[in-house]
This record gives sequence, C-alpha cells and structure tokens, in this order.
Amino acid sequence: MKTELPGFWQYAEQNSEKIAIVEPGIGETTFGELLSNCNRLSHALREKGLSRGDAIGVMLPNCATIFEIYFAAMQSGVYYTAINHYLAPPEIAYVVENSGAKLLFIHEQYKEQIEAALGKSDFEAESCIWLSEDADDINECGYSALLSDYPDHLPETRPAGQTMLYSSGTSGRPKGIRPPLPELPPDDYMIARGWMVEQFGFRVGDGTHLLNGPMHHSGPLSYAAVSMHFGHTIVITGKWDAENALRFIEQHKVSTTFMVPTMFSRILALPQDIRSQHDLSSLEAVIHAAAPCPVPIKQAMIEWLGPIIYETYGGTEGAGTSCTSEQWLKKPGTVGPPAPGMSLKVLDDNGNEVPTGEIGLVYLASTPGLGLPSYFKDEEKTTASRRDEFYTIGDMGRVDENGWLFLVDRQSDMIISGGVNIYPAEIEQALVQHAAIEDVAIIGLPNEEWGEEVKAIIKLGAGYQASDELTDNIKAFCTANLAKYKHPRSIDYIDQLPRADNGKFYKRRLKEQYLAAKTAS
Repeated sequence: MKTELPGFWQYAEQNSEKIAIVEPGIGETTFGELLSNCNRLSHALREKGLSRGDAIGVMLPNCATIFEIYFAAMQSGVYYTAINHYLAPPEIAYVVENSGAKLLFIHEQYKEQIEAALGKSDFEAESCIWLSEDADDINECGYSALLSDYPDHLPETRPAGQTMLYSSGTSGRPKGIRPPLPELPPDDYMIARGWMVEQFGFRVGDGTHLLNGPMHHSGPLSYAAVSMHFGHTIVITGKWDAENALRFIEQHKVSTTFMVPTMFSRILALPQDIRSQHDLSSLEAVIHAAAPCPVPIKQAMIEWLGPIIYETYGGTEGAGTSCTSEQWLKKPGTVGPPAPGMSLKVLDDNGNEVPTGEIGLVYLASTPGLGLPSYFKDEEKTTASRRDEFYTIGDMGRVDENGWLFLVDRQSDMIISGGVNIYPAEIEQALVQHAAIEDVAIIGLPNEEWGEEVKAIIKLGAGYQASDELTDNIKAFCTANLAKYKHPRSIDYIDQLPRADNGKFYKRRLKEQYLAAKTAS
C-alpha cells in the first residue's frame, strides 16, 4: 500500500499547535510558528530579487531557524548552501564565491570569521542577514526585522528548491554538489522520499527524531528535514555527547535518529552501568552512514539495541544502497542492495562491468526523473564522474551474486605497492579489532623500491601506552589477520586522528604532514 506523505507545509497547516522543534535548555517551536516564518522568508527572498536557481548561504549552529530557512528555500526554487563554521576564513570565502550565494544568513557568533572571509571575497557585506538575540544591534537587515515586513501565508508560486552542499574536503578542496532543481511542486517532490517510510519503518505523523550532527553535513540535514516532512518532532542535541544522547532518547522518547560510526564507538565506550541506566525502548530506527562502520562495532550495536540499526550508502550526491540489520547479519560488512528506485554497477577503468565478486569503481543511478548531480563550476569533474545515467562518488567495491554491495575503499585512498592494489579501509577494519586500538588511519607513503608503502597511524584506547612491545604485538596481529603485502611497514601513535565531524578521515592532511616531515628529514 502506498504511503501518503503530507509534506512539511501541509502537515504544519493542519497541525499548527504540535511541537516541531525541541531545543533542550532553550525552548520549543510549533509547526505553526515554523511555517509562519518559513512563509515570511519565502516572500522576502522573492522581494529581494532571488529567482529560480539562485543560491543562499547559511552559517548557523543547529537551531530552529535553520529549518525556517531550509523550508523557505525548498518552496522558493533556490539552492540552500550550508557553510561549515569550522572552516577557516579563506575556505569560507571560497564556498561563498563558488556557490554564487546572493544572501548569507549568519549567526553573530561567527561574525569575526565571516568578516575575515568577506575581506577575501567580492561578496557584499550588506547582503548578510545577521541572527542574534538582538539582531538589530548588529545589522539593520537583521533576521527578525526582515521577517516582520512580510505576510505569513503560502506564496502563490512555489517552485521546488534544492540543497547545494559542499563536500568535506577530506581529499582536496570542497566541491559544490548541485542536483538539478525538481520539475515538481515542493510537496509532490516528497514522494521520492517515500521509500524511507517502508525501509526504515518511519511512521507518518507520529515520531520524534534526535538530531545529533551539525546540519552543514548532508546526513543530519536530510534525515532531520525528511523526518519533519513526515510530521515528526525534532530534538536538537547541541554539542554532541554520548551520555547526553542516551539521556535525550529516554527523556524525549526518541523513535529515530541518524548517527555516524564514531558516535557508535563513543556510546559503546561508556561504562556498562551508564548505558544500562537509560531506557531506550522508544527507539525504532537508528540510521548510520557517512563513513565505514567496523564490523565489531556494528555487531555490538545490534546485539545491544536489537535489529533496529539501518545503514545507507551514498553521498551528498545522492542515495545508493540501504541495509537492514537482518540483511547485514546475513552478510556482515555489506552496505546492502540498491535502495528502492536506485541502481548500481561496478565498472572497470574502461567502463565495463566487472565480474561478480571483483573490485571496481561503484556507479549509482538515481530515482528516474530526479536527474544527475553535477559538481558546480567543474565540468571536467562532472563529466569524469558519469557513465550514461550512472555517476560515481569515487568508492571502490564489489557486488556478490545477489547484487549486494561491499565497499572496499575510496579510489583516492588506494595504495599501489609493487603494482598491487592495497585498500586502506580493509586494513583499518582489521586493526581496529585489536584490543589496544581505538582508531587507526592507513595511508600510503612514497617508497623508492615499491612505489608506495603502507603506514599505520594509531590512536590507542584508554589504559594502553605506546611501546616496542605493543608495536610487535600489533605486527603479530597483522600476520594473523592480513596478507603480508598489506602489513604496515611502519606504525606511529597519535593522540587524536583528524576526522571531520561526519566521521570521515582527513587523510589528505595526514599524508601531507608525513610527506612534509619526510622531505624535511
């Protein structure tokens, strides 16, 4: 039976008094309040001259206002570009300039960063809309003042907008990922998300979603937005903490949430008595993505919470596969079959499909009618990523006889040593099972004889100290679990590995650091 999806705007009109956003320690926002401000901003965007295909930039901490701006963009035909507030001023300037944003919505806490960035760009500071408790003291075009000038009814014309988010920049400069604008009204466009109801058990009109990660990343943003389209209440955690997350789940009877594997690891690292004191029985779906999840970590989560752990594979470019707990338990390590409406192929360098079980570059095809994503202002990269109606986000993998996908690694991270392809993620998955290792990154460094050699950079768990004896023990572990050509030639220990807040490694930074040290020596 087909599930009817109301969409945010329709649901908010019919359920105006229902709580839409809970910000613990700050307050609550109803669906009616959210819709009112969303509509006011939609009128303001048009009055300010924004037309279909234009872009806005948003640099805010997680808050109710993000949803107002997001849903306004989605019914105004404009691109919503979230700016990562952890970026340095030159990086912020690049995103602003590259996106072509005509308006910026900025929180006052980032005032110093954005002013430093605007000094390095051609963007007019007058086009900033400042948000604060007293916005008018910062800029005469403060957000509250802007909204007060416009009506709160739905606009007569409502072309669907889209997100244009930027990649984490873990392997180079961030890329603007720009899907085509839907040729549908914004409410009808939600039908394409209907598979999530069936796949993850989302209940329309009844549920509470815990927002864990920063909304400048596609996962936290998209799952929170989709949950709101289904009429769910969103609980915003603020700065994420493992124990607080469990407390919020219990306190707000959270039914769904999105996490990255790093969050799994931190929750499982909590003492058993702390984990067991929280009632998590309201949870119906915990979805994870963004980075590979070590097999023992996922196994432990399923054993603890039951078969409510779901995985998706894809990227900011679009969805790819989805996997239930039951599917994963049948084939540990899989990211599942294609999600409903999606297709995938594994191709060699010449664009030919590789035989079942062999490794190649993974290509995805979106739900028919949604179009192919492109890399904004980078036609060369866009063309290189496509094969007919399929596109790749740069991951290597293989499919089994049932068409289920097993990821191997990022193409850009692959190490070639002595002419043999070595996949760092495979080594990382093995090493993280060592009792002393909390986190590990594998990179390839130049080697005169072999071309590249394998380097392991390890963060030890609590209670372990680096020593020659431990290094010998880890090498023996490698001998027992990995082919010899995959063994690290050297092992270093580090206090903290550089990960983005979506769990992905900044391997480029690690490699540059070690290459610089090698050159200096």
